[in-house]
Amino acid sequence: MATFVFTVAEFTAFPTKPFAPGDDVTIADVGQAIDGLTPADIAAFAAANVDVIDATNDSMFLSTSQLEALGSVRLTAGDTVVLADSGAELASGTLAQISSLAARNVDRIDVTDNVVPFSLAQLNALPVSLTPGDTVFLTDSGATLSSLGPSDLASLSTRGVVGFNASDNVFTVSVPQYQAFGAFQLAPEDSFKVNGTNASEQIDGRSSNDRLYGLNGNDRLNGNDGNDWLIGGLGKDVLTGGGGADVFVFDKKPNKKTNYDTVRDFNVRDDSVYLDNAIFKKLGKGSEANPGKLNKAFFKISDKAQDFNDYLIYNKKTGILYYDSDGSGGAQQVEIAKLSKNLKLTYKDFFVI
Repeated sequence: MATFVFTVAEFTAFPTKPFAPGDDVTIADVGQAIDGLTPADIAAFAAANVDVIDATNDSMFLSTSQLEALGSVRLTAGDTVVLADSGAELASGTLAQISSLAARNVDRIDVTDNVVPFSLAQLNALPVSLTPGDTVFLTDSGATLSSLGPSDLASLSTRGVVGFNASDNVFTVSVPQYQAFGAFQLAPEDSFKVNGTNASEQIDGRSSNDRLYGLNGNDRLNGNDGNDWLIGGLGKDVLTGGGGADVFVFDKKPNKKTNYDTVRDFNVRDDSVYLDNAIFKKLGKGSEANPGKLNKAFFKISDKAQDFNDYLIYNKKTGILYYDSDGSGGAQQVEIAKLSKNLKLTYKDFFVI
């Protein structure tokens, strides 16, 4: 059994390799010399039965491919080892690779492009810290990300997480979760589906394209920016779309005393009303995925039906939108919602789902 200590250059020049399995072989050189090695160079250490790499200035930076090329070669525990690579390369690591970093004497991660798209499982497996200034854009399925509670979200902000990217583009969350997500960025193509409760509550949207569901209760839904869907559900709700091309959805049986909504800011140029044909049976076919255009003959601006197929009526003097189930005034028309007065509505503002 023999002991060998080489610089990188000395190892390369040494004529007799590999070393015997029982030999104690160390590569000892400044970190810069080690940093400049290719993965193939490092793999050659393992093939030659090198045991340890020691940075004589106690610091080295390795890429993901360099680290994986080490094989059985150990890093010196006293060195500060930084795993430095792009976010994409770092996020390509398996859970086993990520969870073993500390055991392999890696001290921290340096994301060379500053953002790493870890999954939740990868982040939870990470045993070392990020370099200050580096951040995590948590990338996972909507279901996984939607399972995070308010306390989980609060703790993530202390771990470098600045935003979320749902691989299927939708987060389905409660109101408290939605509020807790407020401090984080969202991938541009992602949106929230926010479910209210039986209580009366206020849900304020973000700048993303969200769906706000009031469910039961007398709710206030504010879309703010983004192309939002506002679905009051049951109760006497107040719906405000805000900026963007918003959709106001009515999918519950209207009742002036118990289920009669107010739409605060319907914009004829940008916004739309979606009516569920399970409730408004005479309006035709359509679905959420493929909304049907309202038949021109079915819409009337008046205080009541004028002929045999005026199923949808807007009274511009009062702002009230009605549904007339027989289209002729024979049956009592029912208030759907109160909009602003004197809107220049046409049948093109309405769709059937």
